[in-house]
Amino acid sequence: MMMSRNAAFAACAGVLAAAIPAFGQEAIFTPAATQPAKDRVSVRQQVWLSSYHNDPTDQDRDFYEAELRTIVAWGIRGDLSLNVEVPLLYRSGSSVDGSSNEAGVGDIPLFLKHRVWQNDTGPTDTQRIGIIGGAVIPSGDNPFSSGSVDPFVGAVYTQVAGRHGFNLAGRYTLTTGGKSDAVKPGESTSDLFRYDAAYLYRIVPDTYGPDAFRSWYFTLELNGNAETNGDSELFISPGILYESPEVAFELGVQAPLYQDVSERMEREFGLVMGIRLLF
Repeated sequence: MMMSRNAAFAACAGVLAAAIPAFGQEAIFTPAATQPAKDRVSVRQQVWLSSYHNDPTDQDRDFYEAELRTIVAWGIRGDLSLNVEVPLLYRSGSSVDGSSNEAGVGDIPLFLKHRVWQNDTGPTDTQRIGIIGGAVIPSGDNPFSSGSVDPFVGAVYTQVAGRHGFNLAGRYTLTTGGKSDAVKPGESTSDLFRYDAAYLYRIVPDTYGPDAFRSWYFTLELNGNAETNGDSELFISPGILYESPEVAFELGVQAPLYQDVSERMEREFGLVMGIRLLF
């Protein structure tokens, strides 16, 4: 017997509801208060392309960086996940010593994410708050490692309301070491506060149905960081996101809106391409 339209829609909604804990309209640069279900694993592979300049040290460095970032989340239970991020880096540029090409492993964030509040207002509409806690583990691979174990705590809010998605996140990192020739936020001897806000608009479908559970989104984000040495940056980050229950693709760019940096190099632009898989 053919499934009724209402039954088909209910089944579709169930598939989508199951997918929300894994991807949940998570933007490209901003974290979300979602995680894989118990005993499931999500793997996110990103390629970052960036340019750094205005070196405050006497090395006068100027280079391009390519990063392959692997992000793995394991669902310990429905509201708790273990997360790890492993960056592989390649830099090509120049300094007072001439041209150089370097490759290595960056420092590795390892943390738990715990959902402390959830309010589901529809089959796919939800409000969630999560907290995170962990540490950045040094890879020991110079010049890509800060050489210190830096603990951090943070919180994330996520809301899905029809075609609209919202994410707000903040994270404070306590720096226990660091280095004097820092390139990125958090590599110096100063503490780091990272803050992010994201808006997602579902382009298609306009409404979910039995044959419409794959989605395209436009994303717009503000991503900022502030260090206790006074350095601060704010980026605007538009992007495109495709989501299905088992896989997602993302493409985003970052451009500086505001930069006041004197203790490390400035990031001139950023381009990110990525894929997310759920097992």
